[in-house]
Amino acid sequence: MKFVTFNIRYSWDADGINSFPLRAGMILCKIDSEKPDVICFQEASDKISDFLKAHLPDYNFTGHGRDADYTGEAMLTAVRKDTFEVLSTNTFWLSPTPDIPGSRYPTQNVCRRICNVTVVKEKSSGKAIKVYNTHFDYEVEPTVRMQEAEQISATISEDNAKFSMPFVLAGDFNSIPDSEIVKHIENNTSPKLKDVANIFTQTFHDFGKHEGVSKDFKKIDYIFVPPTVKSGKPVLWEDNFNGVWLSDHYPIEAELKF
Repeated sequence: MKFVTFNIRYSWDADGINSFPLRAGMILCKIDSEKPDVICFQEASDKISDFLKAHLPDYNFTGHGRDADYTGEAMLTAVRKDTFEVLSTNTFWLSPTPDIPGSRYPTQNVCRRICNVTVVKEKSSGKAIKVYNTHFDYEVEPTVRMQEAEQISATISEDNAKFSMPFVLAGDFNSIPDSEIVKHIENNTSPKLKDVANIFTQTFHDFGKHEGVSKDFKKIDYIFVPPTVKSGKPVLWEDNFNGVWLSDHYPIEAELKF
């Protein structure tokens, strides 16, 4: 499975030369050239979700917005039609009441947080794989992110205990590799997890503003899998043209073998 996690940056027209309409063609060309089997998009606003669905006909899409009416930024999972089939999908909120749309932890910022769960089947082998796609809170205070990490870990462990299958947890965790949040995910999920893109030290770059400045940009995007899953050397999508980037994050690509 060629797998990609991609924080696509929600803003449609507020980023100057990196406004979404000006980088949309580059994104489509990159996806067409790489042909990932599964793409986990974060920060897909309503307009961006509509655009991707209209212009990527080779993919089935699962997921919806984080607000109570299912609009707003989405965890959008794209599944390539010719290699994988979607078996099931559901979304839950990162909150004490995960089945209540629009719910949140009291300490979260105004933005609700969700996780999309999609089960896909590889057509060539018939193997089923569960994909968790999420985006943690971005506030400086890490307490809420630890609550989210604890919920994600517990949910995956419970799912695995009920019906064990290979799985991937991917997304923007707004946490650096040596944080307690990431350590909790790796060590307290059953089975334990590994980050297949641990060779990278940076994924957020704010449209190339890391170049020539002292600001400390960090790795906050991950692809976690159980130790039994093999992976090839991961790749960052670092494409840019005359200052226009795919996003303010580097998408991460990894070849996963289940």
